[in-house]
Amino acid sequence: MEKIKEKKVALLELFYDLIYVYSISKLTSIIHHPHEGAVSGVTFYKYIIVALIILQAWLYLTDFINRFGDSSWFEKVVICINMLGALVLNNTLSADWSVPVVFFNVAMIILLSSVALLCFLKSKESEISKAAFKVIIILVLIYIVAIVLDFYFPRNVALAVNTLGIISGITLPVLMVKEFDNSIVSFPHLTERFELLTIITFGESIVTISDYFKVENFGINSIIAFGIIVLLFGCYVVNNHNMVNSHQSTRGLVWMYSHFAIIISINLLTVAVDFAVKNDVNFIFLVKLIIVSMLVYYAALFSDSIYYYKNIKLSKNDILLSLLMIVIGIAVIIIGSGNNSFTLLGMFITVCGNFVSLTKKYYSVKHFCNKA
Repeated sequence: MEKIKEKKVALLELFYDLIYVYSISKLTSIIHHPHEGAVSGVTFYKYIIVALIILQAWLYLTDFINRFGDSSWFEKVVICINMLGALVLNNTLSADWSVPVVFFNVAMIILLSSVALLCFLKSKESEISKAAFKVIIILVLIYIVAIVLDFYFPRNVALAVNTLGIISGITLPVLMVKEFDNSIVSFPHLTERFELLTIITFGESIVTISDYFKVENFGINSIIAFGIIVLLFGCYVVNNHNMVNSHQSTRGLVWMYSHFAIIISINLLTVAVDFAVKNDVNFIFLVKLIIVSMLVYYAALFSDSIYYYKNIKLSKNDILLSLLMIVIGIAVIIIGSGNNSFTLLGMFITVCGNFVSLTKKYYSVKHFCNKA
C-alpha cells in the first residue's frame, strides 16, 4: 500500500486564512448591488475574474506548503510577506476597477514572487518545484509587462494583459507539469485546507443574511433563509467530508478546481437569498441566478465523488434526484411569481431535498466510510 503523506495544518496557515475572510467579503460586494433590477454581464465577468484572482492567490501558497513546506523560520517570514501582498491586493479589488492598475500588478508580483522564491529554494530537491518556479516566473513577467503597458497605452490594454495572467495562472500549472509524483501531495492536508476556505465562505454567507435577523425584519423568512445556508453547508459536509476518503494518494486537481466552483456558487446563492426579499430585483434575473448557482454547486460537489471511499459510487439516480429537487424548487419559485416567501421556500426545498438524499446515501454506506 502506498504511504500517504501526512501534514498538519499550521497555526500560521489559519492566521493567513483570516486575510481571505476579507477577500470573500470584497467578492460578495461586487454583485451585491443590482442595477435596474439585475447584475449586468460585465459585472458578472468582473466578479468571476476577481474570484479567480482571490482563489489563485490563496492556492499558490497553499500548494507550496502542502507539497514542500517545512515550517522553517525563513518560510514563515516569506509567508508574512505574502500576506502583505494579499492585503494590498484586497484593496485593489472592486466592481469599477477604480484603483490604478499598477497597484494590483505590484500586489500580484509580491504574492507570486514570494512563492517563486520558496519554490526556487526547493528546486534542487524536486523537479515539480522547479516546474512550479518556471510557471510562476512566467506569470510574474506577465504582470510586469502589464505595468509597463499601463504607462504607455490605454488602461484596457493593461487590463487585458492582467486577464491573460489570471487565466494563465489557473491553467499553466496543469499544462506544464506532465509527469507528477502524487507522493509529494498530502491529500489529508489539502482537503482540510479547502474545507477551511469553504467554511470561511459560509461565514460570509451568515454575515450577508444578517439583515434578516434585525428586529424589524425577523419572521418566517429569516428562519427559511438561515435554513438554506445551513442545509447548503450540510450538503457539503456529507458529500465532501463524510464520504470522501482524505487518506489517499492523489494530485487532487479535481478537488482544487471543484472548490473554485463551490466557493463561487455558495457566494452566488448567498446573494440570491439576500436578493429574494429585495423588491428592486428583477424576478426573471433572480430565477436564472438561482438555477445556475444551484446547478454549479451540486455539479461541483458531485465531481468530488471520484474521491469517495472505494466502495461508494455516485449513481445516475443520485444525479437525477438532485436535478429533480432543483426542478421542484424552481417550480415553487415560479408559482410564487415573485413572492418573497415562495422564492425562499423553493430554494429551501431544493437544498433540503439534496441534503436528505445525500444523508440517506451516507448512512447506507457509512460502514465503508469508517474503514481506513
